[in-house]
Amino acid sequence: MDDAVDVWRAVRALPLRQQQAVVLRYRADLSTEEIAAAMGCDSGTVRTHLARAREALRARMGVIDARR
Repeated sequence: MDDAVDVWRAVRALPLRQQQAVVLRYRADLSTEEIAAAMGCDSGTVRTHLARAREALRARMGVIDARR
C-alpha cells in the first residue's frame, strides 16, 4: 500500500484534536499561531498536540527515533 495512504490512515486513528492540529500543520501549512486561532486554543497547546501526534505516529508506523 502507498506510504502516504498509510500515514493518513494512522492520522485518522489519533484523538480528534491531534488530528486537527496535524491536518492544519501539514495539509493546510498553517503556523502554530494560525492553528491556535483556528482551534481556539493557545500555541503551547498546539505544540503539545503536535508533539503527541508525532510520537503516536512514530510508534504506530514503527519509526525509530534517531535522536535517542
